[in-house]
Amino acid sequence: MLVKMPFNLAVFGVNRGDSVIEKFPEIQKWYIGGHSLGGAMASSYANKHIDKVLGLILLGAYSVNTASLPTIVIYGSEDGVLNRSKLEDVKDKVEIAGGNHAYFGNYGEQDGDGTAIITREEQQNQSILKILDFINSQQKKK
Repeated sequence: MLVKMPFNLAVFGVNRGDSVIEKFPEIQKWYIGGHSLGGAMASSYANKHIDKVLGLILLGAYSVNTASLPTIVIYGSEDGVLNRSKLEDVKDKVEIAGGNHAYFGNYGEQDGDGTAIITREEQQNQSILKILDFINSQQKKK
């Protein structure tokens, strides 16, 4: 589920996950994720609500905390925005060959980003498969 953020910026709605979880009490297993700044805000939320989420999915982003929550980071090889040095301690990292920063979303080009070699659709489809693999592997561990 995509959650609408005030002014399209997750920093203004970091706790919006609470209302989503409350709205669907029948769902017992939650993962949270986001792209870029949205990923940073998702990790901030997860760090404060470790009892509510099972894992963290970051697209062109890095965690802003050191929580022991299972985390996957997916990024494009042509990403010119992501600070890769912040990924050194991440166990589950996936590089999408030919992908860039902006192609995780549908908002157009981004200043400082590299030029993607694959299509937006291809990058997003590969990301979906990697996310599903991550969630399925986490469920097998439980």
